[in-house]
Amino acid sequence: MAAVGALGGVGTILVLAVGGRHVIEGRLSLGEFVAFNAYLAQMAYPTLALGWILNVFQRGYGAAARLQEIQQVTSDLPGDHAVEEVPPPTPEIEIMDLSFAYPANDQPSRRPLALSGISLRVPAGSSLALVGPVGSGKSTLAGILCGLYPVEDGKVFIGGVDLNRIPTAQLRRMVGIVPQETLLFSKTLRENVLFARPGAGEDALLQNARAAGLMEEVSSFPRGFETRIGERGFTLSGGQRQRVALARALVLDPSILILDDAFASIDAETESRIREELGRSLAGKTLIQISHRVATVAGAAQVVVLEEGRVAEAGPREDLLRRDGPFSRMVRRQQLERELEIL
Repeated sequence: MAAVGALGGVGTILVLAVGGRHVIEGRLSLGEFVAFNAYLAQMAYPTLALGWILNVFQRGYGAAARLQEIQQVTSDLPGDHAVEEVPPPTPEIEIMDLSFAYPANDQPSRRPLALSGISLRVPAGSSLALVGPVGSGKSTLAGILCGLYPVEDGKVFIGGVDLNRIPTAQLRRMVGIVPQETLLFSKTLRENVLFARPGAGEDALLQNARAAGLMEEVSSFPRGFETRIGERGFTLSGGQRQRVALARALVLDPSILILDDAFASIDAETESRIREELGRSLAGKTLIQISHRVATVAGAAQVVVLEEGRVAEAGPREDLLRRDGPFSRMVRRQQLERELEIL
């Protein structure tokens, strides 16, 4: 628009220079010159508007083409094609020799494996801790359990039922996840917490907000649960956003709950209170805790250490601490790092 305006100004100067000279030389009358300038001024805005409309039309045409391309994409998740729901399976998880690589346009044989030969079993109602360095495949495994990525048949089972045989909608009700990157909406606290179950009552809202350690913050807000938190929850701190996401997952009342580094922005005292409340809320449910910090998974029944997409070590926490393996080395290293931070 600035370039068009500048071009119009240059054109006006040229008209005045050339037309003024013609008037002086007598080749053009003053009235004709004034009329020409008036007509030119009347044509300027319509011409500018026509150019703007053509530009908007081209942008809209390109956006419509991209939307049509997205709408024509078909899901490659087997659960999206399952029609009938299966009987509610128990929250027992079994993974058998699972390997996974993220989709790419190049040759599948050249794609690096995010997970390789993963095998583990989580009994119903127990807890599992997935630990390991950043990029070891912990969040990838969580995404597979949530049905976000397609896997081969016979690799992942929930309650003895192949994950690919469970309709995606049913799986979403069974598995709740609190991801690393919390996504909140520019709505009220109430709407964000009840996002998965908008029809849940006041009792469910209060009970799960209390279990997530959110009630103290809510009571300090002037409008309580009716407080608008802004785009992506920018009015809240990092710890508050994680607690809202935890309360939202608990409202869903899933039989399997995955906490993907859900306490990274929460102080130790608050985390201890939340874990105590979760112990009562998750009775009979399966809990999977994912973290690169071993201190946050102290209460897990069993620990699996992932390194470069493979199971480096697995077993009860006490047994792993007695070995001189990856887990015990992680514990000693992180204890030393905390001591150095204090100094």
